[in-house]
Amino acid sequence: MKFKCLFALVIASSLISGCAPTSVVGKNARHLSLQLAADNHDVNTRSLITDTQYSLEKFLQQFYDLGKKDRQKGMDTNHAYQRVSSFVKDDVFNPKTQKSNYINRSYDANNPDSQAKRLLDSAIKTYWDGYNRVI
Repeated sequence: MKFKCLFALVIASSLISGCAPTSVVGKNARHLSLQLAADNHDVNTRSLITDTQYSLEKFLQQFYDLGKKDRQKGMDTNHAYQRVSSFVKDDVFNPKTQKSNYINRSYDANNPDSQAKRLLDSAIKTYWDGYNRVI
């Protein structure tokens, strides 16, 4: 009887552990993909949250790595704040350039201002996670 319970517990925990993101970048990407999906009110073009999360992880990983490298170089927080403020100038966060992808096609975003702000906020949060060595 103990063996059956232990076996069931091991199987259940292994199935559940594969469902959650394991890194802080994955968690930030998951949160951002859910926010972007909530902003899209068109029922005909619902986004696939897992696919969006996967692409956002690649996008956010560069900010995490940048924060981590800046900390390793010995950059103080004042310079780190200057680095973060320079993200606003990046064209990726410009509302005019925001796109949504649906069935391998790119369209103008439904809420470009909101999407740009959410991307910027997530990039900044992920940068600070890297800078502060959050795992």
